Amino acid sequence: MLILTVKNEVADRVAGLRAGGDDYLNKPFAFDELLARVEALVRRRYGNKRPLLRVGGLELDTAARKFRHLGRELDLTPREYRVLELLVRRAGEVVSHSEIEEHVYGDDTELFSNAV
Repeated sequence: MLILTVKNEVADRVAGLRAGGDDYLNKPFAFDELLARVEALVRRRYGNKRPLLRVGGLELDTAARKFRHLGRELDLTPREYRVLELLVRRAGEVVSHSEIEEHVYGDDTELFSNAV
């Protein structure tokens, strides 16, 4: 939560942060500063999601949703991309069948055991 307020006393900032705020910005403020603070909050909440992920000869551009193997771009279906993104983000970890299903299909789809 980012608190935007005209109150600028130290006691006000402390009270806002102690009440649950993650950041505090006084008015008037520059839009660029607001944007930078929102980006920082998103990074803290969702992790530092690097747009370019590399594992061995694989390169995944998460911003463009492109996949390259040894420099050669390969076309993937949306479902294939979601599986690959999960596996690249979790490189070196064991990823269970159920985790893959949940990531790719969500909770709304009924699957047969061999779908993944």
